[in-house]
Amino acid sequence: MAAPFVPAAPAAPSAPAPVAFAPGRAPRLLDLCAHALPHAAPEALACIPGPDDPRFEEALARVAALRPRVLLAPCLDGRDAQRLSGRLAAAEARAGLADGAIGLVACLNEAAALLRLDSWRAATGRLRALTWDCAALAADLGLPCAREAGALVPPLAQARVMVAWAAAGAGVRALDAPYEGARGDLATLAQEARAARRDGFFGKVARDSEEARVIAEAFAEPA
Repeated sequence: MAAPFVPAAPAAPSAPAPVAFAPGRAPRLLDLCAHALPHAAPEALACIPGPDDPRFEEALARVAALRPRVLLAPCLDGRDAQRLSGRLAAAEARAGLADGAIGLVACLNEAAALLRLDSWRAATGRLRALTWDCAALAADLGLPCAREAGALVPPLAQARVMVAWAAAGAGVRALDAPYEGARGDLATLAQEARAARRDGFFGKVARDSEEARVIAEAFAEPA
């Protein structure tokens, strides 16, 4: 089965959609790095906690040793991404990788990040895409639910659009947040993926390889 991937640069809308394993919640981050990457293709995406997390250095060392093409990590703004890039450069050197060998997908998971979207225009050259964490933003906003009648509640719907605009302004891809419904509900996931493509996203984060397959197929459908 194909591994999740994110291309090194934006491609034409007809190109296969980039999909990535979701970062999950904090206790699962290091486990995901350990078991998702050993059998992954060179385009694999690794997920780690942010630079302020006490597990960051351990996670970064483990991931760099596995030589992923792209790293997904939470970032508050472009300055945060620059700081992460510097630490990633040191990890690349220790792993025998060229500077800039590992790209970055920045995940926006705090309400404050939505107030700093202009900072991504001058962010690190490692930046490949922006994505967002629907569940984390809902919790940060204190929302009782993320959806009503199947649709995102207005604050989250607005956040989603803002991420797409920010990515376009920065010249990188926008990846939609992972599907938050029941695992195995692939029909609804496919509907969300088609909606993401319609709304200007170039891919969607997946929670496992089966979801990655469904997302890729949805983005490959004729417009």
